[in-house]
Amino acid sequence: ENIDVDYALSKKVIIISAGEANANAVGEHALGMLLSLKNKIIKSNNEINKKIWIREENRGIELKGKTIGIIGYGNTGKSFAKKLNGFDVDVLCSDIIPNKSDENARQVDINEIQKKANIISLHTNLNNSSLFLLNESFIKNCKNPFYIINTSRGKCLKTSDLVKGLKSGKVLGACLDVIENESKSFEKIDKNYDLDYLIKSNDVVLTPHVAGWTFESKIHLSKVILMPHVSEKSVMIADNVKQQTFKVASNASKNDVKEAIEKLFDVEVIKVNILTVTGKKKVFGRTLGRRKNYKKAYVT
Repeated sequence: ENIDVDYALSKKVIIISAGEANANAVGEHALGMLLSLKNKIIKSNNEINKKIWIREENRGIELKGKTIGIIGYGNTGKSFAKKLNGFDVDVLCSDIIPNKSDENARQVDINEIQKKANIISLHTNLNNSSLFLLNESFIKNCKNPFYIINTSRGKCLKTSDLVKGLKSGKVLGACLDVIENESKSFEKIDKNYDLDYLIKSNDVVLTPHVAGWTFESKIHLSKVILMPHVSEKSVMIADNVKQQTFKVASNASKNDVKEAIEKLFDVEVIKVNILTVTGKKKVFGRTLGRRKNYKKAYVT
């Protein structure tokens, strides 16, 4: 939502979506936040750090027997549902695309989620239909007091209405990896009264937009984005051995290339040859610039 896609395409800049690449990380994070909140792990840990040992007030609530509603059943929604398999919960999902039910969730109308859910988790893109989807009206139309999880986009949830829900008791707690007033870069937030309330509340778990931000997802993102394009550059397939070509930095050594390819694609590199090539740069089939030397690595 922060990229002017039409303008980028007009300048022949390719935009690649890799939503599936960090879906596992988001699913794990959502579950971790939920278990942490319902079992008061952060609260009790902070108390123990202050040498306060309280048991009864930190009694937890189990997931077993609860109904969980997932709004947006794409990559991250499906990942979260898969993680819930084994907790003896009933998982409902709602999506604008029909026939999304699978072995981990049953697709229903969003109104049924409002009627039945004890926990509601947001996994939708930010668009016109999802902008402030969870607002005062949505919360009031939920039959049961419930927990909210948001690992999608901050503006899918109206923060001031969430605070009202928490104060009234209709919202039992919130797990928020994203906040309405994040900057477009997601690197900072603007503080206000509502955020101050969330920070101080024992019924809220906050993380700084890092649900999909793991060491593994960083590598997997690169794989998902680059692999289809790299495979097109394959120059030889013989005896089940694929030799691939990569353009590399002018100061790159064979060992540099070997380590980078092994880490990026999780493979064992057998051989690296680096050659100096004279040619012109091509973009979208058009030849640009003067002929110059550059290096290519042939990797097996």
